[in-house]
Amino acid sequence: APQEGGTPHTSTYSLTGTTLTRNYDGQDIIVGRNVTYLAFARSNADDRLFTITITSTAPGLPVESETLVFTMYLRGAGV
Repeated sequence: APQEGGTPHTSTYSLTGTTLTRNYDGQDIIVGRNVTYLAFARSNADDRLFTITITSTAPGLPVESETLVFTMYLRGAGV
């Protein structure tokens, strides 16, 4: 349920090959390329807190890789 005066939105992510896509309210956008690792972990202390780890490894030599780790807190009632 939206907050008072708020607008509900939906967002889903999908990994196809090495391309990470986000669908936000029915519109797709590429949010990551060359994704070689993707993990979601739910917190034991708060089941609405997730840690997301994404690694992108560029093709070619030398091999270059970058990892991003961030947290996300789910809003709304009932998860």
